[in-house]
Amino acid sequence: MAPADAAPLADAGLAAYHAVRKALPHAVPGTRTVVLGAGGLGHIAIQALRALSQTEIIVVDRYAAALDRAHGWGADHS
Repeated sequence: MAPADAAPLADAGLAAYHAVRKALPHAVPGTRTVVLGAGGLGHIAIQALRALSQTEIIVVDRYAAALDRAHGWGADHS
């Protein structure tokens, strides 16, 4: 992939990762974290939360297909 094509993907990934890193002090075992939207940024946030924390992940989206995919990415509830 050319750098010009990859740049928007990296930017989106970094935005979601940055938001997750800010939430990590609160995403400790026994807590719940809500991700609003399981689209382009939401799926990265779900995966980052799963990898970096032990919080219970709840995903909210209006599309059933997105919610189904969210479980595959690590969501506990949708």
